[in-house]
Amino acid sequence: MITKLTHDQVFNYWETTFKDVFLNLAPGHIEVDQRYLNNLLQMILLDRLEVWVVQDAEDKRVQAVFSLTTITDAIAMECYMLIYSLYSFETLHPAVLRDTVEKVKTYAKSKKCNRLVAYTYEEHFAKFAEQLGAKTMNQLFFSL
Repeated sequence: MITKLTHDQVFNYWETTFKDVFLNLAPGHIEVDQRYLNNLLQMILLDRLEVWVVQDAEDKRVQAVFSLTTITDAIAMECYMLIYSLYSFETLHPAVLRDTVEKVKTYAKSKKCNRLVAYTYEEHFAKFAEQLGAKTMNQLFFSL
């Protein structure tokens, strides 16, 4: 089961849970500092970054946290739903991952997005995504 959190849910648990999670959630090419965390909170408050949880259907424990945002390709004139970050507290069963991806794809369509995009350094996640029909490619990030 996936649930979109409200601002209050994120902020009420920021210091005890989400701050540490987001320290680990940042894409690998991002330097995490106080400025980054402040920007992150601002984007959540402005509804430009959404925080979601994956919960066990029976006991409701949180199994994973992920964030979503939309990005626009100005040249292609397309909107993409970006899985900005994903953090799992435990190994997720493939059926849970599959169900989560399908629900996020449905949500992305409802937001008029043309594609669901994610970045990962995790080879096993990329291979799993390919099994679900995703096209994978390499990304290059140069520090300047």
